Amino acid sequence: MNSKQWKTDWDLSTLYTSINDPQIETDIKNLERASASFVKKYTKDKKYLEDAGALLKLLRDEIALGELPGATKPLRYLTLMKHAGRSTPDIDKKINLFSERLKKMSNESLAISLALGKISPTLQKKLLADPRLDEFKYHLELFFQQAKYQLSEAEEKIITLKSGPASSMWTSGVEKAISKKTVLFEGKEIPIPEAAAKLSELPYKKRHALYEQILTQEMTLADYAEGEMNAIITNKKINDALRGFKNPYDTAFMGDEVRAQDILPFVQLVTENFPIAHRFYKLKKQILKLDKMKYVDRNVKIGGIKQKFTFEDSAKLLMGALEKVDPEFATLFEDFLKNGQIDVFPKKGKIGGAYSWSGTNVPTVVLLNHVDTFDSLTTLAHEMGHAIHSYLSHKHQSPQYRGYSTAVAETASTFFENFIFETILPTLSPQEQVIALHDKIDGSIATVFRQIAAFNFELELHNKIRSEGYAEHEEIAGLMSKHLKSYLGKAVELEEQDGYVFVLWSHFRHFFYVYSYAYGELISDALYARYKQDPTSITDILEIFKAGSSLPPHKIFKKAGIDTTKTDFFMLGLKKIEADIIELERLTKLKK
Repeated sequence: MNSKQWKTDWDLSTLYTSINDPQIETDIKNLERASASFVKKYTKDKKYLEDAGALLKLLRDEIALGELPGATKPLRYLTLMKHAGRSTPDIDKKINLFSERLKKMSNESLAISLALGKISPTLQKKLLADPRLDEFKYHLELFFQQAKYQLSEAEEKIITLKSGPASSMWTSGVEKAISKKTVLFEGKEIPIPEAAAKLSELPYKKRHALYEQILTQEMTLADYAEGEMNAIITNKKINDALRGFKNPYDTAFMGDEVRAQDILPFVQLVTENFPIAHRFYKLKKQILKLDKMKYVDRNVKIGGIKQKFTFEDSAKLLMGALEKVDPEFATLFEDFLKNGQIDVFPKKGKIGGAYSWSGTNVPTVVLLNHVDTFDSLTTLAHEMGHAIHSYLSHKHQSPQYRGYSTAVAETASTFFENFIFETILPTLSPQEQVIALHDKIDGSIATVFRQIAAFNFELELHNKIRSEGYAEHEEIAGLMSKHLKSYLGKAVELEEQDGYVFVLWSHFRHFFYVYSYAYGELISDALYARYKQDPTSITDILEIFKAGSSLPPHKIFKKAGIDTTKTDFFMLGLKKIEADIIELERLTKLKK
């Protein structure tokens, strides 16, 4: 493995040469022509409304339309250029104009979709039972379920057209404002995401001083974020009311292909077990010997692991871990490195956080903000878990099932994090192993308990704005503090300004999916435990990742012998976190 061949910035030249590449416009126009032809054909010929063979032809033509370059490449390219900090003054204009053209095409084909959604339940059953449509059966089941909430053609067009100014433009504006904010650290201006990533590694005084700067920058955006949150939540309220959705989370759960009857008890179970997190923070306060433990101290390290995880170190460690699971995964990772599919380091103008993004006929890419910490290493493993999941799904599923539900998405990513932990642990000294155990628990607390507290905050905020009409940023921050306290417990003292973390917490702009982090963590822990006991179980585990969206999540997990419809299963994962805390108490000779 030759690291000199790696590229640490995205190589987007495989998409287009620049944002002014004429091929962008060519691809868009080709898509527009094909879309117009599709609409003309199926507006005239409506046999698909009663004949399974004709419907099969329509569905295959629709798939072919979505696989044209113009359907994915232009918007993907422009968005990635922006996220990587390579924006130009007119990039937002280009993104918005192309988005409008996509919406126009969607609106032009809307009548076809609405007509199919309005066929009688009797005919729906007949079509679903027809063997000619077997390859699209689950796809159609989901479509018919969602079709119950369709509006008239005119109303659907209005909802599509207003989605930009009522939602996505607001969110994009806040993201852009955050990306431009910097703070002073050791005589150098650094982006807020990079500063936030450093907090857990810094000594007390430096940590608190840097955090105060971050808070100050958050506060400068409070009014803007207040307007944004109220606008996008009110827009959702209007859409939900028009469609007949009762609860704020209904559309998210339907999109994730999960059932409220499964997820809400899961959320309640984790909430009832917040005392597990309280126990951890009480222990952490004792370990750190703090008279007062503040919010910024919640994920500070209890000691230093001498080894710094440069990106080259991280990549080589992950490569070795992947090789043990399946050599194909190691080869895939090396291709990512050589092909410029991972944008590694933070830079001014680049968005914060990390993600993996895949799609039809475009390369999967990974965004990182690597700062040579253990967290950076685990983030790399997490995002490559997503990338491997996408790879397996695309390899084994037809186009209509290559995506996967958010409820399944976090399982693979967390599963591969476990491999990295197991890889590193034996290389550490006994003292460093204690630190690593602490860090692992710290991550689990954040993923499970913090994200469920975030779900509870999100639900209360939506209900508040729905019932009262508006929430001032002081009220939003107050709600945020309330729910942070619920999982942190008495050991952690929160200041009024801590609640303004909502300004930077991007998940709340993509409604009600934070539960999936906790869901995926507890499921993946169970899968990993099975793998450790029986390495041959990897065959069943990989079947989950190969399944894409070909089944509902609870049925996909059933393939690996996991019943996610019962909270008893998740209690096993919660008890495992508690057992790790007890072990940390023993190793540090501190008691509950």
